[in-house]
Amino acid sequence: MRLELNTFSFYGSYMGLLVENQHLFLRSLHGDSKANMNSLELIPLYHQQVVTDFTTKMTATSVTISTKFGQLNLTFGDKDTLVFESNTQLGLKICSQPKFNFEYSYQLGSAEQPYYIINSYKNLTKYLVYTLAGTDQLSQELQVDTTGSNSTAHNRSDILVQPNAAGKMVVAIQEIQHNMANPHWELPEFETLVAQNKQKMADFITTSQLTKCPQKFKSIYQDAYYILWSDTVAPTGLLHYPSVYASNNHFPGVWTWDHCFMALALMRTHPDLAWAQMATVFDYQDAVGQLPGSISDSTIRWNFSKPPIHGLIFAEMLRVMSLTTAQKQQIYRWISKQVNYLVTYRDTNHDGIVEYLHGNDSGMDNSTVFKHQVVVDSPDLTAYLIMDYDLLAKLATELQLTTANHWQQQAKALSQRLVTTFFDKESLPFARETQTKQAIQSQSLLPLMSLTANRYLPTALNQAMVKQLKTHFMTTYGLATEALASPDYHADSYWRGAVWAPSTILIYLALEQLGETTLANQLKQGLCHMIRQSGFAENFDAKTGQGLRDRSFSWTASALIYLLEVV
Repeated sequence: MRLELNTFSFYGSYMGLLVENQHLFLRSLHGDSKANMNSLELIPLYHQQVVTDFTTKMTATSVTISTKFGQLNLTFGDKDTLVFESNTQLGLKICSQPKFNFEYSYQLGSAEQPYYIINSYKNLTKYLVYTLAGTDQLSQELQVDTTGSNSTAHNRSDILVQPNAAGKMVVAIQEIQHNMANPHWELPEFETLVAQNKQKMADFITTSQLTKCPQKFKSIYQDAYYILWSDTVAPTGLLHYPSVYASNNHFPGVWTWDHCFMALALMRTHPDLAWAQMATVFDYQDAVGQLPGSISDSTIRWNFSKPPIHGLIFAEMLRVMSLTTAQKQQIYRWISKQVNYLVTYRDTNHDGIVEYLHGNDSGMDNSTVFKHQVVVDSPDLTAYLIMDYDLLAKLATELQLTTANHWQQQAKALSQRLVTTFFDKESLPFARETQTKQAIQSQSLLPLMSLTANRYLPTALNQAMVKQLKTHFMTTYGLATEALASPDYHADSYWRGAVWAPSTILIYLALEQLGETTLANQLKQGLCHMIRQSGFAENFDAKTGQGLRDRSFSWTASALIYLLEVV
């Protein structure tokens, strides 16, 4: 594998490693750690002296820290335990980086088998530190806070691990899930752990799909599966299913539309895990049908509610997966509650058009549609609702429910309203201010996302939107999110120009449904080649393909997997 990332984690783990500005950090991936993800700094030692000049190489299953004195290697012993090994006289300094005066390490265990606990209160996480080689030396540099302050740290607490007489060191850092745990003393030898982890990673990449992948994409395809594998956290706290986080870099959580793209990526090779991605969020659908904006093991946010693309995604999952009758019934309940929420609570002026209360609700947070910070009627939201109705009609028919005709009539009526409300004399969609009904002057991609409801739209409107995409948004790498000639276009301004995986996938699906296979294939090839060139960035410069922002994003990896596996 040719993974070139600066983060390292393990399936099910809430522990991660980050290399940043020549520093190596152990990070907490719990949701309540977002403001202070770096728990510990890990520094190589040589004869008790700090080594600051080192390089780091990460693979899917191990990390090598190279210095002029030798190498320090690390891998996971299990999802809760990192194991460090050296045979070259290298030791390790573990710095707790306290932000409060009661954040320090202290010794536990017996004189023959001591270990330390680190209380990383800044991110509500605790760790055990212990050696496995038998005669390694553990010691502590402790500076106690004597000021009496409980809001500012005047203390220091570092653990020093020295190699034994043979120059070998094996040390474990183990996360404590709650208040206390016992060390995992019986871990296998380091080389055995690496071999086991390689096999676990290999098992996650389904061989049958890999053999179908074009040769030039095989390596990046495997890397994409590593992103999903390493970003998956175990069920705990608020999470009732294994859940793929948005990123181990800066986004420890599941956002209520990114999970849809993870499901698309996993539906062929890991159908149970794909289903889990949808269930993770719908578990928290409230009594009126609203979904939270995001969720992690410890945090749930209701301030925003992402775009209701779930009908579109479930339709694709139903096309590919063999879902049980019980699962189809569950989808029907979920989506019917979701549409009830939209029409009851998101049409506040009762004009039959659902509204975006904020740009964050659209997924395209700072689209120029929202630059005046007003409540917005946008055609894409109406289109998503139509496709929710469409799915409900199909499910009702299959499940022999009496509501099929009702949902079909709702879809037809709303599609007529979409056409009469949102299309101008050039047959192009626009957004408007909810209160004034005035058209918003914007060259954002957002209104064109209404192409997702193409089967309910007149041919002339679909053709006009496709032409608009080709003429004003299409680049070698995909669709810019702001028209290239727009005065508001910026190469790196989030949804005001950059190419994004989710918008690409949704338009790709629409084009395939329309039979616009040439343009759909251009989108597919552009995105796949760009990811192969620039990695799994959060988004990309539309003109150069350069990766931007977070460099390890799950929905980017998911888009690559889905496009390479799509039939």
